[in-house]
Amino acid sequence: MENEVFLLLKFSYDNLPNATMKCCFLYCCLYPEDYCIPRKRLMEYWFCEGPLNEFDRISEAQMQGNDIISSLLICLLENCGVIDGEDSVKMHDVIHDMALWITREFEATESNFFVKAGGQLFKEPDVKAWESGKRISLMKNKIAVLKQTPKCPNLRTLFLSQNELQMISNGFFQFIPRLIVLDLSRNTGLLALPEGISQLVSLEWFDLSWTGIEELPLELKALTKLKMLDLSYMRNLRKLPQHLISSFSKLQIFKMWLPGIQLYPNEDNVLNRGNEKLIEELKGLQCLNILTITIHNMFSLERFLSFNLFQLFNVLCLEKLERLETLRFDFGGSMEEIKMEILHTWISSSTKIYFMLSHIEQKHILGCLTFPCLKHIFISYCGELRKPPLNSDSAKWNLLTIEGREYWWARLEWENKATRDAFLPSFKSCNHLF
Repeated sequence: MENEVFLLLKFSYDNLPNATMKCCFLYCCLYPEDYCIPRKRLMEYWFCEGPLNEFDRISEAQMQGNDIISSLLICLLENCGVIDGEDSVKMHDVIHDMALWITREFEATESNFFVKAGGQLFKEPDVKAWESGKRISLMKNKIAVLKQTPKCPNLRTLFLSQNELQMISNGFFQFIPRLIVLDLSRNTGLLALPEGISQLVSLEWFDLSWTGIEELPLELKALTKLKMLDLSYMRNLRKLPQHLISSFSKLQIFKMWLPGIQLYPNEDNVLNRGNEKLIEELKGLQCLNILTITIHNMFSLERFLSFNLFQLFNVLCLEKLERLETLRFDFGGSMEEIKMEILHTWISSSTKIYFMLSHIEQKHILGCLTFPCLKHIFISYCGELRKPPLNSDSAKWNLLTIEGREYWWARLEWENKATRDAFLPSFKSCNHLF
C-alpha cells in the first residue's frame, strides 16, 4: 500500500522539468521530516556540492536557486515562512518518506543517500552501513562520540549538526578525501577539532557555528577550496591563528560573531584586542560575496571601511554596535537591495542614522519599520524605488519627514490608499536641490 501511495506522489517528481530540479528536491530529504530549512542554506549546499556548482559566484547560484525553490513550492515543498530571520521551506512527512523511497528505489546508484536525521540515535551507526554513501545525514540525534574510522571514498555531504558531540576521533576524517559539505553546527559540547580535519582538502562548505570549539588549528590552511566558513556564535573560541582566514583565497561567504573585546596571551591570534587583525586579513579575500562580522569599536569600523570592500559584497552584516552614535551609509551604483533586520536589538535609540540614497536603479528597502524613532528620509535620483518601507502600522506614530522629487513621490506604490494619505503631509518636495 505504501509503495502504491508513493507511486502516485512520484508523478509530481517525474514531471519536474530537469535533473537539476530533481537533485535539488532530493537534497531536502537530508533534513528531518517537517523541518524548516533556510532557503539560503539550501542554495549554498547546491552551489558547493550539488546541481548549482557550475556557477562561479554564490550570487549567481542564488538567482537560479530561488527559481528552483519557487517551482518546488508549487508541488512538492511547503513554505515555512520566516524562521529565525530566514525564509524557510519544509517537506511534509509523507513527501519526505517518498523522497527517501526514491533515493532507495530509483536513484540509489547515483545519489547513495544514508539518512538517519532526527532518529534519536545515541551512538553512530556501524560505518559498514554508510561507507558507500555520497550524501549522509546524522543530524538532530544524541550522538556524543564519533570513534570509528569510516572509509567513504565517494562521500560529498555530511550532516552532523544538532547532536551532542563531545569528541571526534583523529582518524574519523582520514579516509573521506572528496567531502565537500561538512556541517558540525550546534554541537555545543564539541571543544576541539580532530587532528585529521586538515585532510579534508576538497572541503568547500564548513559550518562550525554554535559549537564549543576553543581554537582553530593552523592546519586548516590545507582547506584551500573553502567557499563558505561559518564561525558564528562560537562563544568559547579563544584562538584564531594569524594568516589562517587570509589563506582561504576562494572564500565567498564568511560569518563570525565575537562576544566582545578580549585579551589573549598568544600574540599569533587575530582575536587579540578585538578584531582589527581579522579585518586586516579580510582585505585580501577578493572573492568575498557575503560577510557577517562583529564590529567592536570605531577604530575597527574605520579600518574596515578603508579597505573599500563594499564593491565585492552581495550581502554585508554588521552586528553588535551598542555604543554607536552616528552611522551614515552612502549608497549608489550597483546596490540592489537594502535590508535592515532587527537593528533595534543592537543600535541605541539615540543613534543618528543617515541613509543617503542616490543614483540607484533597482531598489528595495526592507526593515526600516525596525526604526521606531526614524524622523527623516531623503531620496534622490532613485527613480525605480517604488515601494517605501512604510505601512499602516508605522503611520500610527508618523513623525517622519520624507524629502524627494515630486515625480518620484507620485509614482510610489503604497500598501493601500489610507497609508498613502497618512504619509502625504510628511512629504516635502525638494526639486530645487537637484
